[in-house]
Amino acid sequence: MSQPAATEFVVTFSLRGAAGALYAVAVKQVETVLPSLSIAPVPAASPGVLGLINLRGAVLPVLDFAPWLGLAPGEQHLDDQIMVLRADGRRFGVLVAEVRGVELLGCRVRVAGDLLLPGLDHRIDGVVVLDDGLILLCEVGKFLASGGDALLASIPAAAP
Repeated sequence: MSQPAATEFVVTFSLRGAAGALYAVAVKQVETVLPSLSIAPVPAASPGVLGLINLRGAVLPVLDFAPWLGLAPGEQHLDDQIMVLRADGRRFGVLVAEVRGVELLGCRVRVAGDLLLPGLDHRIDGVVVLDDGLILLCEVGKFLASGGDALLASIPAAAP
């Protein structure tokens, strides 16, 4: 999958335990953002699978991005949000601490992920420099290719 283009919009979000780091995914991959819902646990679920939610009659898996990004697994809090993503024929939720908003990457300085974060280059597509910090660009396709797809396939209700 390609990196977001310099003129592409991204949705920025934070994760618990990420010490103020700001992450982003392409806005075209975000279907909706929900308040923290009751997530039904899945018996014998793989690590990273938080459970299932019912979204307007569709059962969706909710995953934890934190371990994929090298962070400790997260726990759901009442003020968390669930970002529903759609990519490569898959639809699933990701638990985030907060969706911050939509940013236009524009002509901001961008560095390839493998230059700054060699251990996470298969997870972080790039880093965009802001006046007050950095945005770590996550490619949902990379998540799916590096085990996320198998994780989703392991949940019967998550079949495409």
